[in-house]
Amino acid sequence: MPGGRPFGSMSGGKPQNQGEKLYTAQEIAEMYGVDDTTVRRWVKRGALPAVELPHKGKRTAYRFTVGQIRTFDPKFGE
Repeated sequence: MPGGRPFGSMSGGKPQNQGEKLYTAQEIAEMYGVDDTTVRRWVKRGALPAVELPHKGKRTAYRFTVGQIRTFDPKFGE
């Protein structure tokens, strides 16, 4: 399983667990054997919650906590 990225405190009701792993859309895609565009569709449809990162450009950058992934897939990490 790919490793996540630690993050610090975030504001705006977003996760605040110091050192919790964050996964990228690409890492989620690899875990489920789909394209990262599919992962982005899941987010846009509300099936997979995500932290949306500030960005400049065409694509929104997302990060996912273990808790968010478990909302989508309750068996994640077992």
